Order: sequence, then structure tokens, then C-alpha cells
Amino acid sequence: AAHWARLINGSMSYTGMRITHCWDINPDAARGFARGNRCTSVEDFDDMLGEVDAVIDGGYYNHAFDHLLMAPYLKAGLPCLINRPFANSLAKTRSLVELARKHKAPLLVPSAFGHNQVTSEARRFVDSERVTGYHATTGAEDYPTHGTHGLYFLCRAITDAGNPIVSVAFRGTDWHKPPAVLTLEHRDPSGGTFYGTLHSGEFGIGMLQIHTEKNGNGRPFTLALSHEPLYRDTGFWIPGLWAFQQIATGGPMPQTYDQILMKQQAYLAGFRSHL
Repeated sequence: AAHWARLINGSMSYTGMRITHCWDINPDAARGFARGNRCTSVEDFDDMLGEVDAVIDGGYYNHAFDHLLMAPYLKAGLPCLINRPFANSLAKTRSLVELARKHKAPLLVPSAFGHNQVTSEARRFVDSERVTGYHATTGAEDYPTHGTHGLYFLCRAITDAGNPIVSVAFRGTDWHKPPAVLTLEHRDPSGGTFYGTLHSGEFGIGMLQIHTEKNGNGRPFTLALSHEPLYRDTGFWIPGLWAFQQIATGGPMPQTYDQILMKQQAYLAGFRSHL
């Protein structure tokens, strides 16, 4: 949240948005955030109703409670950004997505891996050729909070192009440290099947090698962070916030409600498969 706050309310704002109110379960933390970002802290999580035009729920570890924290805002039809990993059960996931759908609340469940030029180029490649398989890597120390970056990357580039996920399997010593591998089965638009793997560990930022009928050896798409702070922000961190501003001002959602539901089901299927 502090990182996004710098990009929104900092001395060099990159968006047309402003943070005006905040809440934290720890009132002292909320007041500290408010002082640092020149906004107003509220006592209860739903006290921002009637005061704000959109809501960002940035906490990783809110996922067990997002279905409660965000319900008032979704019911009000407000645009909502809910950070990964979104929810820790399928029931909570469906509750959030269906509440947003019912009340026409624009919804974004982003990762920086899903909103950048590299992912856009990978998606165009997938749209133009028939995929036969892929392998990908993501730099992550755990599956639930950061391994999901790689999964969200794959969903934006592969799954959302008409290649739904059919099954998921996670292999690793545990959820909290690498190495680990996620294997995904997809159905392509013609009804065929292909598989992909996502390796989590010390792999830099992330990479996706897509194999197609015409490019059997595959074409690589590599994510990287610029060494220059300005381009690191604008090329990697800001686009997700721009996507949220887009839906908050009446633009289309980057992912449909069904696409959000599918990627969350894939996340949970991998999580549960390890059991």
C-alpha cells in the first residue's frame, strides 16, 4: 500500500487519482499512513462509503477477510482493486466476484506481471498462433503472495486468449519457499489440449517461452525492471494503477468477471493440490 501511495499521492504523481481516506485494522498504522499521505483515516472499514469514488484494498494478508471488507463497496457499485491473492477459498472468491457482477462494480485483481508491454506482446503472439505448450519462470519466495505473480502473468497472456485452464498441480517442498513448479492443463479454442509449467524460485523477474505450431522452439518473453527509477515505475509498477483508473472512469475491465474467477480458481486449485 505504501508503494502505491507514493505513486498516487507522492511528490511526483503518475495518475489522476488521489488517496483521500484510509483504514487499517491498527488505528495507529492508519493515522501514520494518513499523516504521510495527507489523507483522512477512518475508524471502521466501511466508513469511507459516501466519501470516495473507488477503493484499493492493497493488503496481501487481507485475503481471508476481503469478502467482508470489500462487500459494502461492491454493493455500492464502486470500482474496486483487490490485491492478490484475493481470497483463500472458492466460496469467498465466488462471493466477491458475484457481488461485483450483481452490482456492476468494476473489479480489478492485478499483478504488475499482468500489466506491462511484455505481457501485451505475448498476448498478441498467442492471439495470432496456435499454442502447443509453454514454460515460464517467476522470481518468488512463496506461492500464495508472490508466486501468484507468475500465475497472473500466464492468465493474461495465455488463458485470457481463449485457452481456459482445465487442471492445475503444484509441486514443492512447501508453499513458503522455492523451488516449486505449477503445471497447468489448457483447452485451446479448437478443443485441443496443451500443457504449461511455471517454475518459482531464483529466476529474476519472470520469463515466458511460448511454443506454437509454427514456432516449435518457442518465442521468449522476458520481464525486466529498468535500472532507472522513472522507467521502473512507468514501465512496471504504474500500468496496473492506470488500469484501475481506466475502470474507475468508465473504461473496460482488463479482465471480465469470469476471467477473474478462472484465475482465482487456478490459484486455489494449485494451493489445494499440494495437500
